[in-house]
Amino acid sequence: QSPAPPPEPISVGVAPHPDRMRDHGDRSGLRCASPTCWYLVHPDPEFGGYCCRKCHWRFASQSKCKKRHGEKCEQREAPPGAVVA
Repeated sequence: QSPAPPPEPISVGVAPHPDRMRDHGDRSGLRCASPTCWYLVHPDPEFGGYCCRKCHWRFASQSKCKKRHGEKCEQREAPPGAVVA
């Protein structure tokens, strides 16, 4: 039996702005794309413009669940004025 394919990158249907995410280059200063999150995007491009999958899911589904971030979230606060992914 062959292994499962890798998961697709997270997307909300809008391509990241080329100046912000050029070829998944330096993502270190970008803030999570969720308007209610103040963490930096995950360094792994697989997470798209979000800090974690849970944050993306909460934003996309408009969920109000209490747990806001997943176990892979690094929970690194974005500096004031950080560009949103």
